[in-house]
Amino acid sequence: MFLVQGLLVQSGIVTIAPELLSVSRWYTFLWGPWFMAGGLLFIMAARIHLRSVRDWRSGAIAGAVGGFGTLGLSVAMLTAGIG
Repeated sequence: MFLVQGLLVQSGIVTIAPELLSVSRWYTFLWGPWFMAGGLLFIMAARIHLRSVRDWRSGAIAGAVGGFGTLGLSVAMLTAGIG
């Protein structure tokens, strides 16, 4: 979500304080993409692991609940202006 917010700031759709613009650029173009790539690699590793586990459904359900809970919390914080 922070990467999307950074892209909105860089495109001029959302405005922030001028002193925060350099931090936003740094995060949007350097930190954010690496963070997203790490998350995708983590998901791929989890899927590979779950394929080898005999009872993979409980792990997949727990992962989905945690992932959607985190996504919901991130959206709520972004909407509230905290994130």
